[in-house]
Amino acid sequence: MKQFDFVCRAYLIQYQAGRLLLHEHPQQARSWDEECIRQLLALPGVEYIDMHQCQLGQKDEAGNPVKKLTRWLSNSKEILKAIEVKCKGWNGWCLQKGEWKRHTPCYGKVAAAAAVYPFKLCRAIL
Repeated sequence: MKQFDFVCRAYLIQYQAGRLLLHEHPQQARSWDEECIRQLLALPGVEYIDMHQCQLGQKDEAGNPVKKLTRWLSNSKEILKAIEVKCKGWNGWCLQKGEWKRHTPCYGKVAAAAAVYPFKLCRAIL
């Protein structure tokens, strides 16, 4: 919690200096209920979005899409708009470029590997 509070203080310094901030965590993480995150969300212009990383290139080692439901918080509407993508697939299937592929569940080794952002996600943020 000390590290998390430190990060929130750093975000506040960024915000107060007129700079951008960007925070990511899995959508279902309990950290989104922490007081310091709620305080950031109360600041004018700070919002969050939920997205599916499979739509920006998250894959397992075999090349199958990994959905990884992720929440992002930022004071940059442009960044949030660029990464707010949701999978249109259902029932474990992912539609990418007109092709259906099976999602790989995001836990264990797959989740650890998915901690590395795919190039398309990095590019969208930039």
